[in-house]
Amino acid sequence: MMMRTFYHILSQEKGLTRAQILQEAQLAMLEGRAIIEERNFVYQPKASVENPNPEVIIKPLPGNILDVGKDLTHPYYWSAFELLGNPY
Repeated sequence: MMMRTFYHILSQEKGLTRAQILQEAQLAMLEGRAIIEERNFVYQPKASVENPNPEVIIKPLPGNILDVGKDLTHPYYWSAFELLGNPY
């Protein structure tokens, strides 16, 4: 789920470095804004001054991913990821 969140943000957010996108993906997991719900990936972007009410993103997951209802906020699910190479 971490990399799905990372690549979704990468495809949507222009003007952020990959390091900033990785940080946003990790924060989304930590804050419970990126979750698995009923075999769907659900991502709630962070509100900002430019976009105070961002649209919730819902994307279906492949059939082999189980909806186990786990709490993905635990660091086990997002803390191991590192960015190597050019952060831009």
